[in-house]
Amino acid sequence: VAPGRALDAAGMAEGGPERRAIDAALERLGRSGQPVGDFTYGVAPADGLAPLAALKSADEALNAAKDAGGRGTIRVVEGGTAREWTPPADAAPAPLPAPAPRDTTAEVERLESRLTERERRLFRESSFRDPLTLTRTYDYVPLKARDWDREYARGGEATLLSARNLKQINDLLGHEAGDRYLSRLGGVLRQAIARARRRGLDVQEPVRVASKEFLLVGRDASAVAEAVRREVAKQFAAGRILPEAEVARLRGEAARRGLVPPGRIPLIGTLRTVSEPIAGRGGRADVLKALDRAFVRLETVKRAEDSEPPAGVAR
Repeated sequence: VAPGRALDAAGMAEGGPERRAIDAALERLGRSGQPVGDFTYGVAPADGLAPLAALKSADEALNAAKDAGGRGTIRVVEGGTAREWTPPADAAPAPLPAPAPRDTTAEVERLESRLTERERRLFRESSFRDPLTLTRTYDYVPLKARDWDREYARGGEATLLSARNLKQINDLLGHEAGDRYLSRLGGVLRQAIARARRRGLDVQEPVRVASKEFLLVGRDASAVAEAVRREVAKQFAAGRILPEAEVARLRGEAARRGLVPPGRIPLIGTLRTVSEPIAGRGGRADVLKALDRAFVRLETVKRAEDSEPPAGVAR
């Protein structure tokens, strides 16, 4: 898929407000010119293979495409060897369906208006739930943003927790290990928040806002995030998130291949945390803008870690 084609098909035309916002965000993150809306594929034949074996072959082909730096390319596994595949010159791309524009909050409110109070309570408990981590999904944030803006107008934090080196876990141990890691991380988050609430601390349910980033909102969000960070580091080192043999293999392979700076090897699988006040400089509470600021700060922290590995282990 050519870079930008998926965005064009979704109605985000080049030069339009959505594309300008994407370009501005990439520029803030130091990634100007990076392709957006492209896809990389790994393909493997399923004939004669069990489903898991075919999936593993396709995953290896995808990793080979990524390692080759071929964004937007297709790699096919044949006879145990991955090769790049180019579609025929006369192959016309199929049109992509354009989704109807929708306002998530308005749509949910419309659906809730047709429910009884009991049904509404059950709906809110089960909606926007990530099946892997059992945390809320990103769509929960705009749904709750107005409530949170009112609740935390006089103080509150949007705190991001970001897992280090999830890509290396997926690439070196397989995506099944990455899923186990995320599942266990979700469990630690939920348990930590339940304990915090029993102690009277103010923190909302965790939200998975990206593949390896989680959002905590509340007056005590950063304190709870720090407790989660310490617990994850402790459990990862003890082999309770991934088995000790897998952790040792992960660290050894990452060091041997130079995938992680030497001083950062012990930090693989641990968490970064950044916090932003929900009320901005003008004093107006805006959770969504606080989340944007937190992501910008997180990118700065990531670049600083990668550019200057410490002599010893630091947070």
